[in-house]
Amino acid sequence: MASHDGTKILAGKVALVTGAGRGLGRAFAEKLAALGTDVAIHGMRENGPAEYGEGTTLTAVAAEIGQQFGVRSQRVLGDLTKARTSRG
Repeated sequence: MASHDGTKILAGKVALVTGAGRGLGRAFAEKLAALGTDVAIHGMRENGPAEYGEGTTLTAVAAEIGQQFGVRSQRVLGDLTKARTSRG
């Protein structure tokens, strides 16, 4: 969706969308991308979308969204519930 004058109203913004490989997460990522937001597509497993019959890989989902909406996109793998400890 664009603003009334045809510009992307969230251009220049970046969003990290968790669970974006499928379902509602993907729908949110697509909506933000349609508004011009660059998106980081997060998931816990590279093959997560295929496990639920909603695509192939997280990398492919990120590429599809980026290409379809003309924004930068990147896949992000990881468990966000676990804190990373720094090593000294």
